[in-house]
Amino acid sequence: MQIISFLAPGEPSQQPDLSLLAIRYVRALVNAQVPVYWQVLAAPGAAIAFTSTLAPRALTAEAVMRISEIDSALGDLRDLFQATREPVGGGVTLAMTAPQWWPALLAPLQGRRIAYLEPSPFLLAEQIAPYCSYPDEVWLPDEDLAQPLLRHQPGLLTKALPPVRRLAVQQDISVERLAAFRQMMGVGEKTFVFYAMLDAHSSECCADLLRAYSLAFDGETKADVALVVQCPPEFVDPLRDGAPMPAVQFVEGLLAGMPSSRGHDRPKIVLLDKNLNSTGRDLLHACGNALLVPRSGDALGLRAIDAAEVGNEVIGPAERSLEFLLGTAWQALAGPHSSAGFVQALAQAMREVWLRRDGYGGDRDRVQWHVANALSEAAFVLRVQGLLGGAEA
Repeated sequence: MQIISFLAPGEPSQQPDLSLLAIRYVRALVNAQVPVYWQVLAAPGAAIAFTSTLAPRALTAEAVMRISEIDSALGDLRDLFQATREPVGGGVTLAMTAPQWWPALLAPLQGRRIAYLEPSPFLLAEQIAPYCSYPDEVWLPDEDLAQPLLRHQPGLLTKALPPVRRLAVQQDISVERLAAFRQMMGVGEKTFVFYAMLDAHSSECCADLLRAYSLAFDGETKADVALVVQCPPEFVDPLRDGAPMPAVQFVEGLLAGMPSSRGHDRPKIVLLDKNLNSTGRDLLHACGNALLVPRSGDALGLRAIDAAEVGNEVIGPAERSLEFLLGTAWQALAGPHSSAGFVQALAQAMREVWLRRDGYGGDRDRVQWHVANALSEAAFVLRVQGLLGGAEA
């Protein structure tokens, strides 16, 4: 199989989720000794428009090496790159890129052309549909996510290939390092930490999370809880034609308009307005107790998977996609998709998770077991072989 994906040279803290998932896929195939040729392209950057027709360019070996040196969780990147330099037979290509690149990458190729689509609340199905004539089939993390696309492309062949758990250079997070991370955020050792990991387009989601936290814990003076909101330094404001807005300015403005409903100070809120590399994300997972998935979801589920693997709760929309990733033991968040309904349901779920913080260990164990087995590298390789109809990957 040939896999085509992007990497951001020298910017390990800004690797897109789709790029990180491609690395996991390549790693799983290499570990299973499946011949794979990995075509690594230089990420064009967030400023490139969806309609861009710029020709993609290959990333140099030196740039790949630098990424592996900068981000310790990608320490095996150099070995993966070197192990996938030889073109392979079989005529199967999987393009793990945004749809606007499918014409340039897939149209010139012979054989079976597959595109992997990352669901996005910011791209409408009618925007994606014109690009779907270039691949022979489209793979998604969950088959249900194909329904809006199929309404515009009724004959499109779609298949589900879920993410894979990370099996990489393990982070050695010492007690001292974790304590220093908590101290930097001003979070106590015994504090129950809710946390969210947002992208630049998540200003509305951030507002939902802050309102739910306020609704759940304002006035609870005995609740030793904190909310950590990790996001880039700036949000993209859809109400100002996509103009950037400093995250700290947005959050402070929102909180100023949300006085405590019970006349007491709000429990601790920490704004971590910086991009995190893999080490930073692992520290946040290790510090946290419950990951909050916003109303727009966790498109590829990587944050939810990584949180569940370390034994954290995952609180998110009651959709099949999260249950598909975490198994039936996952305690779903029930609630409507409207902002107000989601805030109410999220607040209730946050309180329930905090109240049962010393119990329900069996459910968390079952979620961890599901992630470790159903989303393992071995399960992934078997799924790929099945999707290819028994053909060599």
